[in-house]
Amino acid sequence: MAVIFTSSTRFQAPVAGNLDSSLTSWLSWMNLDGYGSALFARILNIQEDENSDRLLSAGVGNSGAFTETLNCTWHFDTGGTWRPPQNTLTTGVWFCVAATMDMSSDQNDPIFYVLDSRKDNTLKLVTTTQTTAPSGNRIVTTSGYQIGGRADGGRDFDGRIAYLQYWTRILTLKELRQACFFPGSVKTGLKIDQRMEKADGYDSSPNNVPATNLLNLTTGPGPPMVYKQRQIVIAPSTVDTVIPATRKDLVRG
Repeated sequence: MAVIFTSSTRFQAPVAGNLDSSLTSWLSWMNLDGYGSALFARILNIQEDENSDRLLSAGVGNSGAFTETLNCTWHFDTGGTWRPPQNTLTTGVWFCVAATMDMSSDQNDPIFYVLDSRKDNTLKLVTTTQTTAPSGNRIVTTSGYQIGGRADGGRDFDGRIAYLQYWTRILTLKELRQACFFPGSVKTGLKIDQRMEKADGYDSSPNNVPATNLLNLTTGPGPPMVYKQRQIVIAPSTVDTVIPATRKDLVRG
């Protein structure tokens, strides 16, 4: 399943434990209907409320340098915005998108990964372009987050979001690939695990964080290639992948 977002939809969870960290990783499945109400329509926004600064803003854009691509800001005193290549995304297709960032220095760059379900269903590294240079100290934001928009209701996402996860550490590509197909299975540092399976803001994730300030949430079909975890075996090989134990151990998401 997935939650369907429009300009009249809101999902905010202000109580999620301490989300603050200089090490961040996030991952989400998404299927765009359009590019939202603004240049930078939010997938995930880590911000306590509309009056606080943000630690992380992850979204999509369709204007200028941000044409049909991700747009992520890790907030320092000044700036800090990066994007993958233009035309990375398109509407009507399931993508798994992820990024990691070490915010211990404003000289560091994030790493982006994208899976295009039209292709080989493999989460892959993509090149990154810096559009705004950061400087100074990172912004500290401890507790709140929004999915599909900002705390003030702006920057609305247009489409479906599913299996959104956030960690307070840097994940490897192997771990991100595992989390992509087996949501919630990479547990160390996992602070947000929203499966987006129910329109009431609750889901089957282990931390089961309640959402507040819900508005017009509905659900629809999620990415068909995702499995809910029952048992996972990582193959003892040099291949950077995750192998299901047996077919009977898996159920479709």
